[in-house]
Amino acid sequence: MTLAGSLPDGTKFSAGGQLSRDFLFTFLTGLSKPAGQLTGFLSLQTPSMGGDWTWSRAAVGSVSGFTVSAETTVRRYQPPAANTRLLDALNAANGAAVLAFSSTALGTHSRPFVLDVKNKAAFSPTSPSRAVSLSFSTASGVFTGSFQDPVSGANHSFSGIVDQVAGTGAGFFLGPQGPGTLTLAPAAD
Repeated sequence: MTLAGSLPDGTKFSAGGQLSRDFLFTFLTGLSKPAGQLTGFLSLQTPSMGGDWTWSRAAVGSVSGFTVSAETTVRRYQPPAANTRLLDALNAANGAAVLAFSSTALGTHSRPFVLDVKNKAAFSPTSPSRAVSLSFSTASGVFTGSFQDPVSGANHSFSGIVDQVAGTGAGFFLGPQGPGTLTLAPAAD
């Protein structure tokens, strides 16, 4: 079995190994640029598929080193039909959603937006003046974008995935003091 992906700083990884009789896949892979490692496990036994992972990275220049751990849920993604939002929860909210960014250095900041039926995000011009971009791959459920740091004014890229079962999305970005998280959810009534 092979697990492959991309980390918030753009580092690509691939880890291979055997799937145990209990449907458990453990992995450890070294990362060369910058130096670090990714370790963890995934349980692929239904109904509750998921696991834990840890990403460690050495300090590089002005960017601090860090270790971050997270829990992972494994879900199947179903591309939406034409002219349908990729998250049903956003249909009930008429496309109204919130993208929230959080890290130790930045605190928590959110930006409201509307997702149309072609899965294009539109941020309100009356929202805080910090620039945000967001785009979705309806084929894979991956979303990417960037936002302007409200503290330094620097731009940060982010990526994440949607969870159709939970009706939300989650992802990561890399700031100057390490990684941060982001969530995508229907706007509260």
